[in-house]
Amino acid sequence: HKWVKNIPLPSGIYNVRGTAASAATGKLYIAYHTRPYEAHNPGGLLCIAGAGIVAWRVPAFRRYHAGDPG
Repeated sequence: HKWVKNIPLPSGIYNVRGTAASAATGKLYIAYHTRPYEAHNPGGLLCIAGAGIVAWRVPAFRRYHAGDPG
């Protein structure tokens, strides 16, 4: 294994739930919690572009599922 890059996350992101990446779009998606001490808070979804820039950030008021139209 080789360390490639450290991507600093915006403040208010705790306990990353999961990640997914797309080589085709060059984006990294991160699902996270909004509080460090509760595992059952709504959290959100973050998209980071290839240069480490936050493309968008959505608070999760609903659950996201694969194939969900939006």
